[in-house]
Amino acid sequence: MRNALTRLLPDSASDLQTNTSQTYLRKLFVVSAATLILSACSGGSGGGGSDREPDPTDGDGDSGFVYQGPPPADANIQAFKTAFFDNLVAPERCGACHKRGGTGPIHFADNTDVNYAWQQAQQVANLLDPSNSAVVSRAAGGHNCWLGAAQAATCATTITGYIEQWAQGLNEGSTSDVKLTPRSPYEPAASLLFPATSAGFSPIHNLLVTHCADCHAPDAAFAQTPFFAAADINTAYAAAQSKINLSNPSDSRFVVRLASEFHNCWDTGGGVNCPQSAIAMESVIAAYSLTLEQPDEVDPNLVISTAQILESDGIIATAGGRFEDNIIAKWEFREGRGTTVADTSGIQPEMPLTLTGEYQWLGGWGVRFINGRAQASAANSKKLFDKIAGGGEYSIEMWVTPYNVTQENAWIAAYAGSRNSRNFMVNQHQYNYVFSNRNQQTDATGDPVSTDDDAELAQASQQHLVVTYSPVNGRRIYVNAAEATIDDETDADLLANWDASFAFMLGNTISNTRPWAGNVRMAAIHNRELSTTQISQNFSVGVGQKYFLLFSIAEILDRPGECHTTLDDAERTRINYCYIVFEASQFDSYSYLFDSPFFVNLNPDSDQVKPIDIRGMRLGINGKLVGTGQAWNNINTTVGDDNYTASGQPMSDIGSIIGMEISASQDMFFLAFDEMDGKTSVTTLPTFGNFNYNLQNVQQPALAMRTFDKINFTFSQITGIPTTQSQVADTFARVRESLPQVADFGAYFSSHQMAVTQLAIAYCDALVKDSSARTSFFTGSATPIFGNGTAVAANTITDQQWLDHIIIPLTQKTLNTELESQPSRPPSVDGLPDQSTLRNELLTLITTTEDRQPYVWDQQADSGAGAYVSDGDGNPDGLARCNGNCPTNPNRTEEVVKAVCAAVLGSGALMIQ
Repeated sequence: MRNALTRLLPDSASDLQTNTSQTYLRKLFVVSAATLILSACSGGSGGGGSDREPDPTDGDGDSGFVYQGPPPADANIQAFKTAFFDNLVAPERCGACHKRGGTGPIHFADNTDVNYAWQQAQQVANLLDPSNSAVVSRAAGGHNCWLGAAQAATCATTITGYIEQWAQGLNEGSTSDVKLTPRSPYEPAASLLFPATSAGFSPIHNLLVTHCADCHAPDAAFAQTPFFAAADINTAYAAAQSKINLSNPSDSRFVVRLASEFHNCWDTGGGVNCPQSAIAMESVIAAYSLTLEQPDEVDPNLVISTAQILESDGIIATAGGRFEDNIIAKWEFREGRGTTVADTSGIQPEMPLTLTGEYQWLGGWGVRFINGRAQASAANSKKLFDKIAGGGEYSIEMWVTPYNVTQENAWIAAYAGSRNSRNFMVNQHQYNYVFSNRNQQTDATGDPVSTDDDAELAQASQQHLVVTYSPVNGRRIYVNAAEATIDDETDADLLANWDASFAFMLGNTISNTRPWAGNVRMAAIHNRELSTTQISQNFSVGVGQKYFLLFSIAEILDRPGECHTTLDDAERTRINYCYIVFEASQFDSYSYLFDSPFFVNLNPDSDQVKPIDIRGMRLGINGKLVGTGQAWNNINTTVGDDNYTASGQPMSDIGSIIGMEISASQDMFFLAFDEMDGKTSVTTLPTFGNFNYNLQNVQQPALAMRTFDKINFTFSQITGIPTTQSQVADTFARVRESLPQVADFGAYFSSHQMAVTQLAIAYCDALVKDSSARTSFFTGSATPIFGNGTAVAANTITDQQWLDHIIIPLTQKTLNTELESQPSRPPSVDGLPDQSTLRNELLTLITTTEDRQPYVWDQQADSGAGAYVSDGDGNPDGLARCNGNCPTNPNRTEEVVKAVCAAVLGSGALMIQ
């Protein structure tokens, strides 16, 4: 047994310096010795273009090396050659050294015989767990990255992709299923946790600001997240926690980056000295950890499994079962830091993406675009032209999460030269996804085609978005594996007029004029049209950095030969075979997802076990039971015997979100059981007082909220749209359970407001589309807005016309007139409420020429408390002013009327009664 978080801190600061100096001398020796095993060289860049805007990211394509040795002896070696060998054999990568006669003793890139290279590669590549391959670890440490030492993480991710493609080549087009292997057992342990405030963090903060603020601060010339060197200590404290290991300071990311990756080592007296820099960093972290309150030990009355840490112990389960037979480019955003995203398709030339502008890396693989983009060089992007244009078909597959459904003409992905010239483009326009494809029947814009307005397919939630094109079937759009209805009037044709000089990008145009706000967790391009079955297959697999966490229960069962090996002596480590397995992932930057536990026996000599009774399973983290999210505490089942199959036995199909405490590299999980195989826990659960909702003799507020039925009836009475109208009836049926069920003002939550807004939008949309209802509502006075039954262009309508013909009818028909409290009720002139404040707010929303958007978070605002402040882009932000470039089509006018109508209907002035 081993305890992963055992802390061995010195007795004094001098002891710390002495011990850590020796530690880092040993580390440097290991690094130097490893360099003799995996040593080498580096590469360069260049590029160009023609019918496109300037491209700052031009780079290399193929190396031009052609293998001329003996052919592969079998299909396994052919898969190795195609995915791994061909991509690394070039002299500027690994071929100059890792060959017979080279300086590297392991000849996995021998350019004379691929069969010999395959034998050698077994020593550095792990097909079962590619990310833990020796060649990946060396690249991650900065060894011979052809993109430059600063992009080591990208090179490591790229090589991981090569090994995964090698394994995939043995599985006929689908990525391989994961093989579970026994885990090293260790006992759960309590962990030190960061305090709620930054008190005591100053020594670490001072060191970070002194040496890291040139990059990791929000005001740096080339700012890089996370901002752990921000001048504001609270900002830095929040960003630094995931990089610090309180229980083992030497394992802190800050220390490792200095000690073994030699990143930004500073002058400690006479020159750059990485060991001393690492010692200084570890010293302040160790001293800080000693000031923290020591945690309680794990409750000895619990019946518990062994422990697991997600990143160090989990078996990666991300790609099993995906269809990728014709993939030519793929970005998974595994790096988690830096400015480069690796192309892990294994197809040359790679298309690494350079991140610019405002973006954030997401936990569990992904990038959030705020006002930035990721772009490949034009030279490398030519791969798309070479591998698609001739065949005339392709698919773009992405996992995306739009930040909102109000952004317009926002570019998600494109292969383009400028805003109006592209080979293909996928964008978001409010609730719609738009797909442009340039062929011999279109102009340079590719004749955009959109999903149906009423379908509202683009939502602010994670979605699997796929667009496909072929000369036979034309364009198709799929959202979460369901084909969308589109009205494509452009004939399908060949792609002979594609421009080979364009560049591929995500999140914006080259000129940064069409920013898209949202998350991307994976993007891939296939040079074939994916079938509906293949799209469904990839949708079912999901996305993100997923793991299988194997919790051993062999210690509880104590069944030698069945659930674990028998030890001959105390020095021999036994192997455990009986596990409860969770599929686990980092759900976002603040939580984990644990899902679908099952029991498995990994004993190679037996696929059966005697029955095991299990009752009440609970998840623990860092030495204690999780306070919320215990979705499996009612389990009462028997595993093993006749219920068991060779692939395992499901225990539950339920998942739960668990809050993160430290980070995915440090949080330690374990399982506790009320009862297992006759052994029982003494579980102390939190207690809560009885819920007593008693209104007797309690003074109630004069304000109350309309309930679900009253809201629906009120909207119908105001707009004149019957509750049975199909659109509003469908919406009400969908959101009814999310609308307020009680009139108590204190029971009204943000989720209620979201449902109210959806219903208000449905009524307003129906009102504007129905010419008869619209004329009745606006009492025939909206002629300047809707002319002869059709809305006129928004940019031709004056401020006074908006006020007289839209805003005043809306406020008069919707606001109460008999309440003591009402928005802006000064004495009226015409017998009606003045309502000037609300009317002016609505007029500003429609017609303002001020530059108020976008709003960005400023930590220094509000006396350091932080606030969202306007960071204008130089354009007017009124809905009817459209950033100074309002379209002449009348659809914009209808959209503005709907928006203002929904704002009034869904406001507190109407919800409160």
